[in-house]
Amino acid sequence: MGHSPGGPKKLTEQQEQEIAETVVHKKPVDVGIEARHTWTLGILVSWIEQRFQQSFTEKGVSKLLKRLGFSYTKATYTRAPKYFLSAASSVSVSAAALNNKS
Repeated sequence: MGHSPGGPKKLTEQQEQEIAETVVHKKPVDVGIEARHTWTLGILVSWIEQRFQQSFTEKGVSKLLKRLGFSYTKATYTRAPKYFLSAASSVSVSAAALNNKS
């Protein structure tokens, strides 16, 4: 009541997990995207479309990352107990942090 559950998910749980692991463990160049050494929402939009044939807006990717445990911080992506998300810049996350999600 008062809150729409939204539409069906575009990606499976395994695909979402692959996105989280890719952001944590790889650079865009590691997955065939010529870019700087860090992830941005725009780069993730492109990679998700190439990898999974699903289109997202930057806002949609931001919501997806939040659902995966990322949260907003200013300036850069980092990861401590949870993923952190920045709509304006890059991602640099520790590999150990992904292991804490389980």
